[in-house]
Amino acid sequence: MLQVFHSLRRSLPLLLAMSVAFCAPVANAQFTDGRGGLPNVLPKEAQGVGLQDHLGQRLPMNVEFRNSEGNAVQLGDYFKDGKPAIVVLAYYRCPVVCTVVLDKLAQCMQSLDYTVGKDYRALVFSFDPTEKTPSARGKKEHYLSGYERSDQPGVREGWEFHTGTEVASKELATALGFEYKLLPS
Repeated sequence: MLQVFHSLRRSLPLLLAMSVAFCAPVANAQFTDGRGGLPNVLPKEAQGVGLQDHLGQRLPMNVEFRNSEGNAVQLGDYFKDGKPAIVVLAYYRCPVVCTVVLDKLAQCMQSLDYTVGKDYRALVFSFDPTEKTPSARGKKEHYLSGYERSDQPGVREGWEFHTGTEVASKELATALGFEYKLLPS
């Protein structure tokens, strides 16, 4: 736990920079109530969705997912070498928000002086339990194809995409403070 904390502490500036990059476009997308003010009621679809501050809380290191090759992995497998990790919850068939988040992540990673896999890890976990390994593999290949350093050693292993059960996804999301609900298609 202490080692994970120190890894996270070292990566805090990176995480803060990325959160600003992700949140800045969202802050501009404000809706009004027709009178120029902000609405005071969330739409039904947004109720029960949000972020809670869980800084310093332990992640469930033995929760199991499938990586883009279909192999069973535990979250803790990625923290054994002490490298910091960026953890992203998204789903791969998302037409808007998740794709924007993954695109911004890729842009940020491209602009860093650090190389994924060598200096840190990027771990993407789908929270849609209907998504399977081919979706994770497709997203991984898509984003690796645009990463200028994808031919460097360790990059493929350091940037991993996962799928999991509803229980595993919910456990990780809850630990991260990520409140979501799946809407009908």
